[in-house]
Amino acid sequence: MKKIFYLALSLSILFASCHSPESPQATNVTAVPVTISTVISNSQHVLSLSGKVESTNSATISTRMMGYVEQVLVDVGDNVKKGQLLVRINSAELTAKKAQVDAMIAETSAALKSAQKDVDRFTRLHDQKSATDKEYEQVMLQFESIKAKNEAAIQMRNEVEAMQQFTSIKAPYDGQITQKITHVGDLANPGMPLLMMEQQGALSIVTMIPEKNRMSVKEGTKALIEIISTHQTFETEIENVSLSSTNSGGQYIAKLSIPAAFSKSVFPGMYSIITLNNAETAEAGLFVPTKCIIQKDQLAGVYVYSNHKAYLRWLKIGEEKEEYTEVLTGVKVNDTIILSSEAPLLNGSIVQIK
Repeated sequence: MKKIFYLALSLSILFASCHSPESPQATNVTAVPVTISTVISNSQHVLSLSGKVESTNSATISTRMMGYVEQVLVDVGDNVKKGQLLVRINSAELTAKKAQVDAMIAETSAALKSAQKDVDRFTRLHDQKSATDKEYEQVMLQFESIKAKNEAAIQMRNEVEAMQQFTSIKAPYDGQITQKITHVGDLANPGMPLLMMEQQGALSIVTMIPEKNRMSVKEGTKALIEIISTHQTFETEIENVSLSSTNSGGQYIAKLSIPAAFSKSVFPGMYSIITLNNAETAEAGLFVPTKCIIQKDQLAGVYVYSNHKAYLRWLKIGEEKEEYTEVLTGVKVNDTIILSSEAPLLNGSIVQIK
């Protein structure tokens, strides 16, 4: 009885399958709504740089002497005059050496006076034929020897006095103390910074020119400056550009002047945005909206729209701006790129333009 039941069930299933309509092989995929844009070419893209306000004349105050700091006579913010005493370093050793040299000078000066008298006397005796040539020559040699020792002692005193100048550090020009590095009791070493000072009023903006833009940037290139902290803007021009980037990380140092009207409202250390608006600095480039770039590990890409599908393209990124990013490779002009989508996309996803 069971065999007859199973056979009837199998036949009914086979009959139903032969007479039912054909089922689809793949499930229909709903298109993802997206917004699109195009890759643009900006032939008027100007060069934008960052810079910092610096004092044209700034000095690092240091010494050539080793010794303990006895006095620091200024503080940060103090205005100083040229030649004003700033720091005094202990110079007991130099004082003792100078005393020794002074004693040598006194001794050789006395011996020189005595030798001069001998020269005068033997000159008269030699003229009178009362002293031999040998005796006269010996007296002259003695005189020259003592004279040389006296001169050496005098030069030693000059050396000591020159070294003593480095124990009394004075201001090289009128300016303001901007940093105090040393304190009383510190050990000063040769070349070690003690103070920083800047000359008031003489300011400029310093920036770095990339190697690829060096040929198009020159003295007199016009620029628009925005001081970030104060939101001041003014026009100026490049004063000079360095000829070498050997010691500046492959970039060229450029200085821009600050108009007199703004010199009292900006201060050293303020950051600025520099826009070079000379036509010679214009660059041609491809740009895509920054918000549509997809970041994955170290890679960057965008989805390109083609035939109702989204295809992922990996990019080589250039200069990044707030709204647009330069693309070096990966897309071309007028490619249609996907700005946003209502659902996550995959490579090859079916999309529909909103």
